[in-house]
Amino acid sequence: MENENVLDPIEKIIKSKFSKLSFRTFLMSLSSFAIFFVLSILNIGSSFVDTVFIILILGFVLLNVAGLIFTLLSLIKGEPNSVQKNVGAIGNIIFFFVMLGMISFVIMDLVTWF
Repeated sequence: MENENVLDPIEKIIKSKFSKLSFRTFLMSLSSFAIFFVLSILNIGSSFVDTVFIILILGFVLLNVAGLIFTLLSLIKGEPNSVQKNVGAIGNIIFFFVMLGMISFVIMDLVTWF
């Protein structure tokens, strides 16, 4: 009689919310990096372009940090593997190292300048 009152265990449904957010932030940071790269190749000198550079670099850094956080949350929560999760994770990790390289180049430039 006791078993009649027990409900069957509800299976835990894992949603891939963080992996989708990780993938989206990777795409946004990729577009920010691509626009920055194209503008740096064109080498247009004006104060407007300098402002755009600053906004793009700041956006790239913020999106990269957010993407890395979403990637880590996706891995910690144990979301199921998908193409979006893998591409977002690999892309965000690569861009994180690119960001660290950019920061180290700026620091080395400042150190040699002084």
